[in-house]
Amino acid sequence: MFKKAGLSILVLVLALFYTLPVSAMELRKESRVFLESGYTEEGIYYEIYEVESVSENDIRSSATGGIEITREVIYYGIVTPPRTINHSSTINGMVYCGTLNLYKIVTGDDKTYAYYKGTIYPAISQ
Repeated sequence: MFKKAGLSILVLVLALFYTLPVSAMELRKESRVFLESGYTEEGIYYEIYEVESVSENDIRSSATGGIEITREVIYYGIVTPPRTINHSSTINGMVYCGTLNLYKIVTGDDKTYAYYKGTIYPAISQ
């Protein structure tokens, strides 16, 4: 009796263990927002996603007027991504620009996933 119960619990735990990564991956895909796509100078296709959304509270609470952002860039091919990228975003109708720094690289499925963080600031109109 106890062996059957123990085996049932083990099977249940293993089933949950194997389904959690799939659910987490689906959640990750749903939580990012597509921003733009294009081609590098070398002709490699890429897509940029917003990883963390920016709220109005983030904008108001920044003493310098800058906003900390994270971006995921997917390069279609195994590449060495640049250490920095210049990035601009329109947030609440205002254009923000800045340099983002590479902090993580993941490769798989013939793609390179590059993760960048940095602070963007309101663009100065001329």
